[in-house]
Amino acid sequence: MKLRNIRQTVAIALSLLAGVFMSLLPLPNTLAWIRPQWVSLVLIYWVLFLPRTVGLLIAWLMGFWMDSFTGAVLGQYSLVFVLTAFLVNVLRRRLIYVSTKQSITWVMVLLGLGQILLFLVEWFLGDASRWAYHGSVWGVSLLAWPLVYTLLTRGHRVVSTSIH
Repeated sequence: MKLRNIRQTVAIALSLLAGVFMSLLPLPNTLAWIRPQWVSLVLIYWVLFLPRTVGLLIAWLMGFWMDSFTGAVLGQYSLVFVLTAFLVNVLRRRLIYVSTKQSITWVMVLLGLGQILLFLVEWFLGDASRWAYHGSVWGVSLLAWPLVYTLLTRGHRVVSTSIH
C-alpha cells in the first residue's frame, strides 16, 4: 500500500473518530439542542470526495457504532447513515462541482431526511416529543457544514500533496 493511501486512510479514520467523539461529548440538556450531527457531516464529505474508500459499509459501521454508544435503537443511526451515503453517491455528480454555498442546499436536504428518519423511528417507538430537538440539530448541522467542509478539504489536500 502506498504511503499516500495509508495517510489518506488515517486521515479518514481520525476525522470519523473526531466526529464520533464530538457527538458523544457530554453536554447539559440545554446545550444538546445545539450539537451538530458531526458524524453525518464527516460521512457526507468523505462519501462525496472518496466514494471508493468511504461508502455504504463504512456508513453502516459508523451507524452501528453510534447506536451502540448512544443507546439508540440498534439500526437507527445505521439506517440514517446508509441512506445518507447512498443519496450522496446518487447525487455525487451534482454535488461535486457546486460551491460550498450551493452545497448547503443539498446538505440541508440530506440532513433533513436523516433527522426526519430519526424522529420517525422515535415516534414509531412511542416518543414523539423530540421533534423540536431534531429541527434544531438539523439547523445547527447546516451551520457547521462550511466548517467541516473547509477543515476536511484542507486536511485532504495536505494528505494528497504530501511526499510519497
